[in-house]
Amino acid sequence: MRSSGRRLSASTSCELSLVYVPPSRRRNYCDLLLERFVAPGGRLIICSYWSSRPEGARAELLIDELDAWKLPVEGVTDVISLEHGFVITRVVSVPKSYNSPIRRSP
Repeated sequence: MRSSGRRLSASTSCELSLVYVPPSRRRNYCDLLLERFVAPGGRLIICSYWSSRPEGARAELLIDELDAWKLPVEGVTDVISLEHGFVITRVVSVPKSYNSPIRRSP
């Protein structure tokens, strides 16, 4: 990832959809974004978007994965399929106040 060194303002979010990040690199990528792109007092917004059809893929609920990484979850917003009753979009907020050194993937 190339960086211009510019940080986002505290009032601006940095959005991430983990579907594009290999599972083994997700933790490192979240740490990288928090360290380099989210300003103090800001937050990393992690999203999971999936199909609203019953036969389609389900949204990743993200909470177990973030808990395992010891990332604090500040807020969770779900969009539920009105027709089928399952989560089709989940948005999770992780505050910048989390301080962890970036872990380099092997």
